[in-house]
Amino acid sequence: MLPLLFLLTLGTAEQTYGPYARPDRGGVQSIVAARGRVLLAWSEKVESGHARVHVVLLNAAGEAISPIRVLPALSPNRDAVVPAVGTDGMSFLVVWEEVLGVQQSVALALGPGLEPTGAPQPVGNPVTIPGNEYEPARVTWHNGSYAVYTGTKNSWRVAAAGMPIGAVNMVPMAVAADGSVGHVTSRRVVTGTIGRPGGTTYYYAIAWQAGAAAATEIAFATEASAPVIVAAGTKFVIVWTTRNDIHYRLSYELQRRVVNANVDESARPRIACGATQCVVVYGTLKGDVEGFVFDHTSRAWPTFFTVAKSERIEREPEVVLTSATRALVTWRSMGTDGEKLAGVTLRIGPTKHRATDP
Repeated sequence: MLPLLFLLTLGTAEQTYGPYARPDRGGVQSIVAARGRVLLAWSEKVESGHARVHVVLLNAAGEAISPIRVLPALSPNRDAVVPAVGTDGMSFLVVWEEVLGVQQSVALALGPGLEPTGAPQPVGNPVTIPGNEYEPARVTWHNGSYAVYTGTKNSWRVAAAGMPIGAVNMVPMAVAADGSVGHVTSRRVVTGTIGRPGGTTYYYAIAWQAGAAAATEIAFATEASAPVIVAAGTKFVIVWTTRNDIHYRLSYELQRRVVNANVDESARPRIACGATQCVVVYGTLKGDVEGFVFDHTSRAWPTFFTVAKSERIEREPEVVLTSATRALVTWRSMGTDGEKLAGVTLRIGPTKHRATDP
């Protein structure tokens, strides 16, 4: 018998941030937790018509504890979109893309109270805009500086004060408690014709490396989300979705686990892990936000929960742990009254016991 996790929504109502004027493209939100506080960043149009990155501090209950700050652009005539955030445990780094004709990655360091510690800094050189969508950067604190993989697909080291240090070959996607690092990639593999002339079959190969462990997972599907890897203590968890299924793999186990869910496989899932527990959130095909929590130290079956279900379209969730027993989930909410960001705090903890999953 193994412990089953129990999850409870705190409070009687979700927190909302908005409505806001989301840019046509690149309006994703990003969150990161530091000492029980959460930095929330998003892109929003301002009076000039340009998009600018907005930030606010939230407490563990998801309540705003600072005024909303609009970050200055490096180039005022460009839109600032797809913000990504990281922390050294006390202060923060915000990285975004500025676009108009070309695309430029930009970084700005913020103090614990969101005060800028300098001016926006270019990270790398501007590039030709690659397509119709903009990818947010990855920002990870590693070995005394930020490791940044920009939306222009360049790897850089950035100092805590926000100054670029220099380009590197690769930055980690996740860093474990013992300093080991993890990476994950995916690719579609065409295997040949089946059934009829000209027909093809293909699968997705999820290749990961976590510390000294590595493997390639094969997921037969017509579509699979981009995979995610996060640290879980000194180990790692890899997550991705296919049609109607969520796959997750612990780096120290021989087999992956698969759970059935009404998941939008085109959207990347989000996961946050603590010493024993992981919380996974995802958007559904019905426009809701759902998730599950599991104990990554046992074979207990996950506990599922619903974050947001309404007549509005709820999507693009993010999740962070604010303590060992609390998680904050934020998401984008769209309705006839406009768009807003919303958030809710979840309490996680062991309660009952149940047999392992079949």
